[in-house]
Amino acid sequence: MKYVQPRLTMTAMLVAMNIAGGGYAAAQTATAPLATYQSGVERVVASDQLRMLSQQISASACLVDAGVSADTNKEIISNGLSEFDRILTALRDGDAEQGIATAEENRKMLAAIRGLSLQWDRLKIAAEDRVAGRTSDELVDYLSRQNINTMHAAKYLVIEAVNTYAIPPALLQTDAFTINILVRQRTLSHQISKELCGIASGNETMGNQARLRNAIRLFDASLLALRDGFPAAGVSAPQSEASRDTLSSMTVSWAELKAEIEQAATQTDIVLVATLVGRLTDMQVSLDDLVTIYTQESKNGL
Repeated sequence: MKYVQPRLTMTAMLVAMNIAGGGYAAAQTATAPLATYQSGVERVVASDQLRMLSQQISASACLVDAGVSADTNKEIISNGLSEFDRILTALRDGDAEQGIATAEENRKMLAAIRGLSLQWDRLKIAAEDRVAGRTSDELVDYLSRQNINTMHAAKYLVIEAVNTYAIPPALLQTDAFTINILVRQRTLSHQISKELCGIASGNETMGNQARLRNAIRLFDASLLALRDGFPAAGVSAPQSEASRDTLSSMTVSWAELKAEIEQAATQTDIVLVATLVGRLTDMQVSLDDLVTIYTQESKNGL
């Protein structure tokens, strides 16, 4: 991707923070060897994968509680638990298969990983209970609350990863911001699924209208920023024909799906919600493909 240093007016900065989720500081200056920073994009993507899994696991738990495809959703939960543990370990200790060649040494990153681990340990126990068929009102309520704490701890880890690893030329700041917005779309799609399920099933802690509206708004605004570019927020326009076509097609599909989601949010039809969750999951394939494309493009200048 071509690097253009963002120049923010005050208005543009406020808009950028709204899209990016806030919390970003200027990228640090690299003091470690460049090789340490060349896995920066993988660390950003992996950190957000944990944020996404916190919502995917919880959405599936909600569907299990609602009696929707229980066996399938229990399998999704089990796979998500294993994936979360594997990624968290890779971020801390390194994992060549994940593209993270070295163990983490930055103290702020290690603190963020530790903070997420503490929240994750609690969510994991509640999710394992769900898979094992152990449930109670207290367990349902606990998982409904703890998934939000885990998601926010993972968000903090993503912010630290961008702040630590957006080090030119290893990872340009515009590339880091763009990739962060892109990978967050996966989290938002699963959060929308979880909120919808909570609303339809009557679990007000798992899903509520305010969080659903916010997730839809962020997904919508971020998708347009990705499709068209938003230089004031450091978001680059798509650089390849494949990514442009995918984002254009996704924008059309999302507009239709968004209208159906907003309508479903006024009802208590869990079968309809399950259908919409399936369509949001299908969208994940295109998002995963885009992450691969953007990750490769971010390395073209090395």
